[in-house]
Amino acid sequence: MLSTETLITFRRRNDTGDDMLRGLELLLQDSSNPRSVFYQIELLRQHLGELPTTAHGVGLANEDRFILEASCAIQLSTPEALLAVDEAGTYRSGLDQLLARLQYLLQETSEQISGKYFDEVKGHHQLVRTDWEDEL
Repeated sequence: MLSTETLITFRRRNDTGDDMLRGLELLLQDSSNPRSVFYQIELLRQHLGELPTTAHGVGLANEDRFILEASCAIQLSTPEALLAVDEAGTYRSGLDQLLARLQYLLQETSEQISGKYFDEVKGHHQLVRTDWEDEL
């Protein structure tokens, strides 16, 4: 269903037929498309800005650095360079490198958030004692 909505958006914006360039722009860089990678990263940046910060001093927290780099990488990329294929016409190295970098940056962002806001070391503590525990 969701892919159908994106396809409808693509067809509405691009009446010239199947166009890889326009499709990549829609899915990767379109700031008005809620299903684009750039839109989602910008939304994540907004949400990160609303979290309480534990950073001390000047500069950005690590998770902010990672998500800012991801946003900039998308904005600085050009669809033409991303769609350029190798001599054999089978491999798009620019697109592959960008997607691999985005995957790394988003994974690091996730790990930073998890480490900062979710305590994985502490065990669970039972707050209420049950009757059957007395029998043990």
